[in-house]
Amino acid sequence: LVVLPLGDSITYGCGDNCTSRCSDVLPCVDCLKNRTYTPCARCSSGYRLLLWRRLLASGITSIMVGPLSEGPEGAPAPAVQHAGWPGIRISGSASPGHTEGLVQAAQLWGPFAAKAHAILLHIGTNDILQNEYSNSTAAANDMAAQLTVLLAQIHRLAPQATVYVASLISFAPTEEYVAFNEQVAAFNTAIPPVVDAYLAGGGKALFVDMAKRSSMTCRAPGYCCPGGIHPTMQGYSKMASVWQDTLITRKADSAVAHQPDPGLS
Repeated sequence: LVVLPLGDSITYGCGDNCTSRCSDVLPCVDCLKNRTYTPCARCSSGYRLLLWRRLLASGITSIMVGPLSEGPEGAPAPAVQHAGWPGIRISGSASPGHTEGLVQAAQLWGPFAAKAHAILLHIGTNDILQNEYSNSTAAANDMAAQLTVLLAQIHRLAPQATVYVASLISFAPTEEYVAFNEQVAAFNTAIPPVVDAYLAGGGKALFVDMAKRSSMTCRAPGYCCPGGIHPTMQGYSKMASVWQDTLITRKADSAVAHQPDPGLS
């Protein structure tokens, strides 16, 4: 199973505490006191290495692909390659205060998408952080339109791949993120119709309600540390479980669909 993890810093694995004494059982304030903490480090792997190991334990050999390679020292190369750039948006040109988008960076991830059976897409967090939307409706409408363009681009570059489009996990449930979390919820509601339209146009896709099935990771105590944006290793473990269950179920459904009819000679 060739998998392209595609997205931003949450795909990269920022926040997994790989360089820090901070653990998933410590409150965020303790992580912030530790000056050795580096959110996005070369050893970061987030959900990716966990997912690779769990798929292997389930009898599925997977190869993670992408132009980047981050993970713990000694981790197998097929487990740590990815296409997750901290700060990247769905779409947009780089400018002061704004990063470019996945649409504009297609030359980097496109060749790997062309090889993939599955594309795990979690994207949109930085659009909310950078685009200064006036309200949640404006955020949802704009981001859904951008997601439509991104999916069309994926279909051109990788028509054979199934795109697993995740709903966004939340920011921390603190006062500073109230408006952002409202925008997350609005965008998550807008994603399924975009996926349905992609399917109607001949693409292969599945909406994965990561926010609901992973308990939104940053909303649960100990799942988001520090800064309120990235999951801890505990949060990434929940994400890995959701991806694992989705891929295994999809693979099982595909196998059943391709079983020969016992009534045929």
